[in-house]
Parts: sequence; C-alpha cells; structure tokens
Amino acid sequence: MVRVPCIKPDCPSPTKTFEWDETRYVSPGGGIAAPNAPGAKSVIATCPYCGTESKVWVTHLKRDDTITRE
Repeated sequence: MVRVPCIKPDCPSPTKTFEWDETRYVSPGGGIAAPNAPGAKSVIATCPYCGTESKVWVTHLKRDDTITRE
C-alpha cells in the first residue's frame, strides 16, 4: 500500500491522502514513478473519501494499458 495525494482541494480525508493498493496493477520490481520516468505508465486511483480520480504513475504495469480504471 502507498499513500496517494487526493487532487480535490476540499477532500474530506483528514490528511488529503488515501491508501492505494498498487500490487493490483504493478508487477514485482515495479512501483510508484515520476511522470517522466522511463517506462512509466499512468493509472487512475479513486479516492475512497470523495470519489475523485487521481492519476498515479507506475513502472512495470501488469497490463499494457496507458490508463486503467477501478
């Protein structure tokens, strides 16, 4: 699990972040990445507090999709 910042300014989360299980999307050896990192792909993570979709960049995506949704 990693903590992802919610992009909604008035998100009701106490820390304006939420836990996201990256193991559903990332193969072993991969993880969170910078947007311009070599091989980085974007995935949509939905905030459980407010339902806002935040883009997360990862490496070693299990599926070869640029953007996936939960």
